[in-house]
Amino acid sequence: MLKAKTAIAVLILCGPVLACSGAAKNPAAPSSPSAPGGPNANGVAATSLNVGPCPTTTMLPGTTAQLAAQATLADSTSKDVTTQSKWFSTNRNAATVDEKGTVTAVKPGLTMVNAQYQGIQSACQFLVDNTPPRPPLPSSGGGIVISEFRPRGPNGENDEFIELRNDATEAISVAGWHVGQAPRSGIATKVLVTLPKGAIINPGCHFLLTRSAKEQIYSGAVPGDVNFIAPLLDDGGVAVLRPDGNVVDAVGMSLGTLYKEGVSLLSFGSTNGDRSYQRIAGDSDNNMTDFALSSPSTPTNRAGGCG
Repeated sequence: MLKAKTAIAVLILCGPVLACSGAAKNPAAPSSPSAPGGPNANGVAATSLNVGPCPTTTMLPGTTAQLAAQATLADSTSKDVTTQSKWFSTNRNAATVDEKGTVTAVKPGLTMVNAQYQGIQSACQFLVDNTPPRPPLPSSGGGIVISEFRPRGPNGENDEFIELRNDATEAISVAGWHVGQAPRSGIATKVLVTLPKGAIINPGCHFLLTRSAKEQIYSGAVPGDVNFIAPLLDDGGVAVLRPDGNVVDAVGMSLGTLYKEGVSLLSFGSTNGDRSYQRIAGDSDNNMTDFALSSPSTPTNRAGGCG
């Protein structure tokens, strides 16, 4: 069965997949006080640089955003070095930046906007898109989160999985709950599987859903606790829903999908491989903050470890 392969919409990212701000010191040896790598006019060298605020929504072409650069000095003081930094964009077709840190979105695309001060760099990642992001769905909470998933694996669509985790302090019955998906745009949704009677996830434990279709075999070493048949969309969204349809958790791989939280992730496209998106933090309701790329993937079922 073939899935629609659609070019992903781009959005502003600021999260763990690619570092968006912080210190990244150039390993080159310090230069003289008058050179970019030397101390400032007072003789105090910078030890780190932070650029922000990194945006958390898409930028439309023609709009602007103001960045600032703050240096931490060796004497533990900090200094605004916005106008003293060298600014550059890695993709001027997507967005440009001037000497004052003003970013101007040009056309859809991805770029890193960097500031450099005394040989130290920090950056924000920008994505520009013509379509405003869809507002996130309200979440009913409940302790159950999508902890890891992949829309493709080494064996392509056959190796798809969705891993759930209970982040609450008590066991939760998920019997009758649904796991569904939504396409990259529109409001249509589809239930992939309804969790069976007796499905209980203990605190810190997992529940694994794997794809199993006729003549298609999941090749992962960890068997699923339940199977789904329809393939995951390469650029859609996945959600966990209570029996009444209220969304408990969602993660998306496109700007316009109904199922996502905050800034969605980038699609893997049609490339097969042993990689996944894995939750690296709690549930901040921002997919880009909560998930990072994991390679190899590490699916865990109910028989696996908890905590």
